[in-house]
Amino acid sequence: MKRLRLALLCAACLPPAASFTACTTAPTERVVAYRSLASVAYSVDAAMKVYARAVVAGEVDEASQQRVRALHERYRNALEAAVRLASLDDSALAPQELASLAAELTTLIAALTTHPL
Repeated sequence: MKRLRLALLCAACLPPAASFTACTTAPTERVVAYRSLASVAYSVDAAMKVYARAVVAGEVDEASQQRVRALHERYRNALEAAVRLASLDDSALAPQELASLAAELTTLIAALTTHPL
């Protein structure tokens, strides 16, 4: 009976101890680089969802849609290049070009839509 209690106690203590070691390790530079890119992508994705609803509602004219499409294409190309760079260079954060294209795109969408981003 004592062995069973000891085994149960050890089994109960092992998973929390294992999780403490996992939580104390710092993320690698590659993880930081990808998280940097992901934060930019998430903000643009949220803006594009608001924009899509505005287009469906008929709130955005065709000329403005063309501007957003062209800017989004440039942003997508910059994001793909940044992801490739991050896969090769562990210390690469989101490039300034990508951040400025994302800011320009979200600003344009905010100006075109009546919904807050």
